[in-house]
Order: sequence, then C-alpha cells, then structure tokens
Amino acid sequence: MDELSLWVLRQACDDLGHWRQRGVPVPRISVNLSASNFDNATLPDQLRGLLQEYHLGAGDLVLEMTESVMLSAHARVLRNLDALHALGFCLSLDDFGTGYSSLSHLHRLPISELKLDRSFVQDIEHSETARSLIVSILRIGENLNKLVVAEGVETECQRQFLAAHGCDLLQGFLFSPALPAPALESWLEHHRGALPAA
Repeated sequence: MDELSLWVLRQACDDLGHWRQRGVPVPRISVNLSASNFDNATLPDQLRGLLQEYHLGAGDLVLEMTESVMLSAHARVLRNLDALHALGFCLSLDDFGTGYSSLSHLHRLPISELKLDRSFVQDIEHSETARSLIVSILRIGENLNKLVVAEGVETECQRQFLAAHGCDLLQGFLFSPALPAPALESWLEHHRGALPAA
C-alpha cells in the first residue's frame, strides 16, 4: 500500500479508536482507496494488522472504491475484494451511476454500499429525469440488499425527496462541510439529540 493511503488509514483508525474510548457516537469511518491499493496483494493483511493495532473491528471501516476497481479484470483485485468482504469490511462503490457501471458486476462482487453521485442529487429540484434515476437506483439498492448513500445533499428539498423515497443515509453541506476530527467531535456533541442511534 502506498504511504499516503497507509497514513490516511492509520489516522482514521486512530481517530475512531479515541472516539470509541470516550463514547463519541461515530459508528464507522469511510476511507477512499485507489485502484492500485486494491491490486496490492498485501492489502487484506495490512488492514487486519491496523485493526488489531487500534483494537477495532472490520465493521468499523468502510472501504470506498471507484468504478475502475469494480471493472478491473485482475484476478488479484477480485481475490482482495472477496478477502476483505470475508473479513467483515463494508465495500462501497463511490460515484455510482456516473461512469460505466455494469449491473452484472453488482451481483458478482461483494459490494455492500452504493454512493449515489451528487450530480443526480443536485438536479432533484428541476429534473424529472434525475428524480426518476434516483428512485431507480434506490430500488436497485433495496432489491439487492445494499445501502445507498446520497452524496452532495445541500437543500431541505433534496433531503425531503430522498427521505420520502427511502434513502436514509445522506451526506452534504446541508448538514456540515467536511470537518477535522476535533471539530467533528464538537459538531456531534452539539447535535447529539438530533442524531439517529448508531
């Protein structure tokens, strides 16, 4: 694994480990990994070692991938995805619906989560096509028993539409911009009563 990716994973595990010790309600952390990371034969062992080092479980990390990973024909990538799934990691497909997604890949790869790209969400208020595509993707996720996370939620109208159609996992500036760990902890404390149970 490249040094930057390893540093990001270590930082995520360190932050989550400290939050767990102090009872801060962060259920899991998502980390984007590159296609080359998923092609690294040592990835499952490195991740297992990090979890042991920080006393975390595989369910504490979501590993996000791009479509280039999903469409890879390399046997090592497929072996790694299966190994990570067997270890209990949640595998998330980022920016779903914007590239060359093939539905055939969704049933043969151990992906647990689809991230609905922000370009669909931004068009909710003025595009019937975007609304129809969103509903279709939500039904695909539901029927395949996969979580769907809507990215880029910025308005109450977007939130209401997504919630009305069964999308309960949302991220975007409507809630908060990206925050460093200490600021996130303060935000969570301030919004504790309004957050769903982890």
